[in-house]
Amino acid sequence: MSDMLKKQMNKIAPLTEDEFAYIFSFYKELHLKKKEHLLRVGQVCNYLCYCERGCFRKYDITEEGEEIVVDFAIEDYWVGDPFSLVNRSPTKYNLQALEDSDLYGITYDDYRKVCAEIPKMQQGYVMFVGRNNNAIVDMLAHSKTSSAEDRYMKMLERFPNLPNRVAANYIASYLGIQPASLSRLKKKFSGR
Repeated sequence: MSDMLKKQMNKIAPLTEDEFAYIFSFYKELHLKKKEHLLRVGQVCNYLCYCERGCFRKYDITEEGEEIVVDFAIEDYWVGDPFSLVNRSPTKYNLQALEDSDLYGITYDDYRKVCAEIPKMQQGYVMFVGRNNNAIVDMLAHSKTSSAEDRYMKMLERFPNLPNRVAANYIASYLGIQPASLSRLKKKFSGR
């Protein structure tokens, strides 16, 4: 049983010990090796996953073959494509482990069963998705209106150790800057 997952689920909806044990019984342990994909463009997301250990990048590939990193996920984050999961539609993104990673995943059918039996999970999930959507919109607005330095600082607030865990070219892509610019930013902030 995962204490981290239990704390995360209690943020979504306060659960009794029995409710958590019941819900947790539907989760499967998943282990991905570094560079392994949880999802590829065109696949349907089959699991809502919680990252217990590891790091992921969500990315797209342009027509020219350039990989554009749109987000990262680390420990204590939910991993996957909720839109693909709920709508049973192909995902538009690739989701790759950047480290050996341990996840707990629940299938969409099992999640629906849990929500039908424990309605506060559905209510909590709706609130969670709303907060997540607001955070994504805020991130997008911030990326359009702020300097590279501000975007780097915001990334460090969200993912403090990311520069020590992830290749610089992925971070540069996420920030929308060239690797040389990232190198200057890292140098500038290394003394702080």
